[in-house]
Amino acid sequence: MGLSIGGGISFGGGITLTKGPTTPTTVEYLIVAGGGGSGTYNPSGYTGGAGGGGGVLAGTTSMSDNTTYTITIGAGGATAAQGGNSVFVGQTAIGGGVGGYGASGGGNGGSGGGSGQSFGTINGGKGVYPGSTYINAPRQGYDGGTSGTVCVGPGNQCFFYASGGGGGAAGPGGNSVDYYLPTSAPGGAAYQSNISGSNVFYGGGGGGQSYTGSAGIGGGNGTSGGNAGQNGVTNTGGGAGSSNDKAGGSGVVIMKYSDEFGPALSTTGSPTYSVSGGYRIYTFTGSGSITF
Repeated sequence: MGLSIGGGISFGGGITLTKGPTTPTTVEYLIVAGGGGSGTYNPSGYTGGAGGGGGVLAGTTSMSDNTTYTITIGAGGATAAQGGNSVFVGQTAIGGGVGGYGASGGGNGGSGGGSGQSFGTINGGKGVYPGSTYINAPRQGYDGGTSGTVCVGPGNQCFFYASGGGGGAAGPGGNSVDYYLPTSAPGGAAYQSNISGSNVFYGGGGGGQSYTGSAGIGGGNGTSGGNAGQNGVTNTGGGAGSSNDKAGGSGVVIMKYSDEFGPALSTTGSPTYSVSGGYRIYTFTGSGSITF
């Protein structure tokens, strides 16, 4: 009677050791780009618009033996800068759009245009999906919200200086209707995933600005009652909240596969590695590589 533990190596007495599979046939992945930064301070004294959330791509792929795969993690956009792209297995998640400022609207591109913010009728930037002149790809971005209005003084002069929310990976940024409303415009909806083993929201747009309102909901909290907006959430691609000097959150790449397959031969970039619920999970928060 022979004993088989994996294949190909035979010993006397009929015992055969068989090497188990190491390269996974199917790998689930999540690719999240960096969120966009807030717009800069403008001469009129009003804060910059909210940044758009980073693009999110999710899917499955297969790996090949003795092959190295490069991972690029997009940085969160600094003030007045778009978020960086994240790349894995030939797929590119696009960085979030920058917030509007001065006399300009929100920045185009990314997983959501930045929101408008200034005097004048300011529209939010265009995301890449839907309603955009850019590429049409699911979870790669919705448009940013428009700025709101307040009419004061002699002649009821109207100004437009309450920003909308930045576009998110799963929905557009909210429009700001009035600077003095009790709530500020929310950032665009994020994409929810449990690939890491926990439910996490990715690519939320930054919250807008309101004079008296509570903070906007999204990748970063919007300005509220004179309080500064907040940075986008790190490693989720969150957009920066409406402010003068806030950055978007950095991106992330996560992959998992059945633990019936062995671990990767090697990695660079110091990913987090865990085995849970029947899966091997690699989380890259910095650029690197993985070899099977």
